[in-house]
Amino acid sequence: MREEQPYVLTLDELLPQLSAAEVEQVRSGQRLLDDFAGRKIENVALTRVPTWPRIVINIGLVDGILYSAERDGKLDRYVHRFKPRARPMMAVRPDGQAPVLLIGGSYDFTELGIVDK
Repeated sequence: MREEQPYVLTLDELLPQLSAAEVEQVRSGQRLLDDFAGRKIENVALTRVPTWPRIVINIGLVDGILYSAERDGKLDRYVHRFKPRARPMMAVRPDGQAPVLLIGGSYDFTELGIVDK
């Protein structure tokens, strides 16, 4: 059900390049995804995080996030509206190239999705 993305990799593709600590981090993230999805996800998609410049441009506070994710065997759309005290800052690279970065905020991602603190 996941859309094909050129920057998405599988654990098998990355495993030879990961340290033992990184493998454990991936396993921990896999458990979080399994809890959110309501089932065991066999092929967890991983993404290499791009290198960011030391300085980014703050654009503004994020009021909410719209996302699609598989949960309980079906693709659902989610809308999360941050409480004012929980909003992260949206920032971009000085050249404006993707991706967008969310900085700070007071929230966690749990089996319920995004949850404000």
